[in-house]
Amino acid sequence: MDMQATVGNVQHTYAAGYTYAYQSTAAAALSSHATNQVVYLTANGSLVSGSRIAGPNNTGAYGSADTSAIFGSYAVTNGDPIIGQSIGMRLSSEGIQSRFREDGESWVKTRLTNHANDFGAGRVIFSMSFQTNSLSSLVGVDHVLDMVFSQTGGEFGFEDNVPYFCIENDTAWKDSFSIASEDDCFRAGTKYVISFRAKKAINGDPTQNMVTASVGSYATNLVIGPAHDVYRLEVDSDEAGIATKAITVGFVAESVTEGGVNQYRFYDLDISAKYPDVERWFEDNNLAANGGVPPDFESRFYEPALSAWTNSLATMDVYYLRYATYRDWLKTNAVLKARMAEVFNEYGIKVALDDTRATWAHALNNYETPSYQASINVLQDLTDYGWSLCAVGLQSVLSKPWSGGDYAMSWRILDIVEYIMQVKPHFPDLEYGVIDALPVKGLEYKSHYTDLKNAVEAEGYTLDFIHQDFPVDYALENKNGVTFQTMVEVERFVRNEIGCRPGLFLTSSDGGKASDEAFRSDVVEGLDAYLAAGGGARHACLSAWFPYPVYSTPDEVDSSVNTNGATMLGTFLLADGIIDDYESVQGLPLSDGFETGFGNWVSADTNQVFIVNRTASEGSHSVLISDDKAGSMLTLAQPIDASAYATLSIGFDFMPLSMEGADEAYLEYYNGLEWEIVGAFGPSLRHVNKQWYATNIAVDAASYPMPQDACFRFRQAGTGIADFIYYDAITVEGN
Repeated sequence: MDMQATVGNVQHTYAAGYTYAYQSTAAAALSSHATNQVVYLTANGSLVSGSRIAGPNNTGAYGSADTSAIFGSYAVTNGDPIIGQSIGMRLSSEGIQSRFREDGESWVKTRLTNHANDFGAGRVIFSMSFQTNSLSSLVGVDHVLDMVFSQTGGEFGFEDNVPYFCIENDTAWKDSFSIASEDDCFRAGTKYVISFRAKKAINGDPTQNMVTASVGSYATNLVIGPAHDVYRLEVDSDEAGIATKAITVGFVAESVTEGGVNQYRFYDLDISAKYPDVERWFEDNNLAANGGVPPDFESRFYEPALSAWTNSLATMDVYYLRYATYRDWLKTNAVLKARMAEVFNEYGIKVALDDTRATWAHALNNYETPSYQASINVLQDLTDYGWSLCAVGLQSVLSKPWSGGDYAMSWRILDIVEYIMQVKPHFPDLEYGVIDALPVKGLEYKSHYTDLKNAVEAEGYTLDFIHQDFPVDYALENKNGVTFQTMVEVERFVRNEIGCRPGLFLTSSDGGKASDEAFRSDVVEGLDAYLAAGGGARHACLSAWFPYPVYSTPDEVDSSVNTNGATMLGTFLLADGIIDDYESVQGLPLSDGFETGFGNWVSADTNQVFIVNRTASEGSHSVLISDDKAGSMLTLAQPIDASAYATLSIGFDFMPLSMEGADEAYLEYYNGLEWEIVGAFGPSLRHVNKQWYATNIAVDAASYPMPQDACFRFRQAGTGIADFIYYDAITVEGN
């Protein structure tokens, strides 16, 4: 039996960046009917490869009321051939009979694979203006999936035609409201940003001015003043301990009053998600020698050389220390050990150990259990000298060839597991991960990463990160068939499937063998291309193990005025600037035809906003916004730094469908404080259904604020009964 997903007379379609969860529930009427129920997702009626799930149609009891459920999920990424095809599900039975009931227990649900983008200031996953319709139902709400509003006390109202929701508190009671999801959860490795406008409208008790804002189990108090102000709260899901917990955001007055009523008005509220800021890691070049260091390794920790890299010290989050560097340069040098700790601590820099002791460990110990006491001793010595340790990265354990012949992956995994089992009890607060080159070598990695994760967890521990050893020249020159998209796919697998933080060893093999300048040129070009491809490493580490660059300092980025040429730390600062650009704002110009997905745009609700492959003004795909519930939106995924431009121009094609009367759609601009309408289209404006229109709308500094976090969104505002509008060929330019 095939089931097809539809909205009115429009079929749902698959889109990149979304995971499709599906369930079937079946029963066996008799014991002789006991068999497996089998379910596939379908795309345009054809089976989706890799989506098959099967499981019992009974629980040991039999009858139409005794059902058994099976569950699966399928993540759609860029390039998947099913993008734009209609969503469906096929129910079948391996044996004589499985009975599926029409009770809603067999379903497909859509959720964002990640709430955050790979880079950027965050994408909106919930937005509301507190506007209600004649039935007192909220409109103008963009949901993640099933986000619902609830209140205890409080009421909706208008102030100068601006809708709000207010909560009050008195001597014996406190109002509250919340937004929650029934079946979606906070993602790990994600920072949630709650932004809203509010004011204290009634001040019966001047001593009580705080509202408690809660994000999951995390709560904090915010002082709300008498003027309209924007309030912003950022919560890291990992640090707050809310990852994998149900999404809920709430507000309540912090306490009852001592006398009189206080009232707090909320005028709009957005919830967005982004990845926490990329940590900048740095590792000295070993100049292609085991235990090698640059010629200024020691001198740069003392004046006058220290002053030549203070910008890098202020930028650096983590210094990666090679085991061999400790062994040859620090183990017996108490003065340098103490001095490095002093400098790193002054600038708040943490230290991770790049440890090679686990590489081939069992093979080097005649396949007996190896001892990692030497690594424990290193970590203890550094701790005793005041180093602020944060992590251990196990170098090339999975990927480095063994000179003695084949070294099975099972042994390599055991090397890592045994290391964590021996070392972590001594240093439980450190994070443990691997540095790996399987993907850049064009080798299978997914099954090995999965086996490693499972083996570590089987012993009661966790694998915290996987750093890609991925010289960018491999992607620049397509060596081993790898591309920047390969790097991004590895990161997404590490983040979404393994549940680890992805990291990147930023380096260039060809450049490092050629010259200081060649290394810098490759790193800058490669980093920019990697980020443009959607890269989103949580840790970005500049490293080298080649003859070049020779010097680490000074950190002057202009090599023409730098006495030591294109130094490592100069390149480090250039890389930091490139990452900053991608972390903060959307670069212009941008263009989207929706041929492979939403591109630069996002909607939290694919039940109302989705890609279609049968109607387009250009190419074969467009995006369709439905209005079966009012307020469906398509929003630019990353903000624009409008302060750099006199004018922003947005061009697009649109076609209304089944819109009539007063039905309208809007283009809205975020001016740094609120959304305002800058364009409207629909029948009331003489736009005819089933006809494409091309338009261009300009936002200029003479008429609008040009903030650093400007944004555009398309919003549907029909009657809520089968109103649709197609958009295609969207461009945004700045002048």
